[in-house]
Amino acid sequence: MKIEEILVRVQLEEDIYYQEVNEKIAKLSQLALHKSEKMKKSHYDRTAKLYTFSALLPTERDGFYKSGKEYFFKVRTLLKEVKKLFLYSNEGLSIGSMVITGTELRRTEIDSIDKIIVKSGVLYNISKKDYLTRDNGSITYADALHRNILKKEKTYKLGLNEIESVEGFEGRPNFIKDIIFREKKSQILYKGVRLVAEKFTLIVKQDEVSQWLAYVAIMTGLGQKNSSMGAGFVDFY
Repeated sequence: MKIEEILVRVQLEEDIYYQEVNEKIAKLSQLALHKSEKMKKSHYDRTAKLYTFSALLPTERDGFYKSGKEYFFKVRTLLKEVKKLFLYSNEGLSIGSMVITGTELRRTEIDSIDKIIVKSGVLYNISKKDYLTRDNGSITYADALHRNILKKEKTYKLGLNEIESVEGFEGRPNFIKDIIFREKKSQILYKGVRLVAEKFTLIVKQDEVSQWLAYVAIMTGLGQKNSSMGAGFVDFY
């Protein structure tokens, strides 16, 4: 199994607090993608965007990314067009506080996916104001994650014209064998509001379908707001 990710190198023009950085990366990413009219139009569709990005790396111990320093963030996607738009012709692209200085494609070969470890807190909206948390129960939470990945898989395969309808996607067993929550919940800052997010490790089943769905999770992120806030970015083993 091959995992591809794009490393986007950036230089900062001002100090940025770590809880504000993902929103700025999202704006910079949208600038890169909106070079394509198709992607620009899809920005307003209420469908999964099928890409995910990390926070800036390396992290800073005091929580402030420094003006004048270079960092990078990772992007993963199932879509070839998104990969191309991130990789090419972005040097110098800027939102004022953050400027792209280069990009690089990295490939990792793995035999199987055993664990998925959340790096950026996961959000799953159940109403306008409420988000799903561990307090709803581990089974309910894992089922919601599974349904979200099935939804992203549908969006991907419909886009490739591999299927004509979404029938047959429901009812498949959950790809998650177990979910182990971190001791503390995390927070994500979005438009000035602090949202409670969950961090955890998923133990993944080893059958072929579960491995494919775990791959979709790695390439698109867990939960919601993967492209607008960088929520749900993961590592894998």
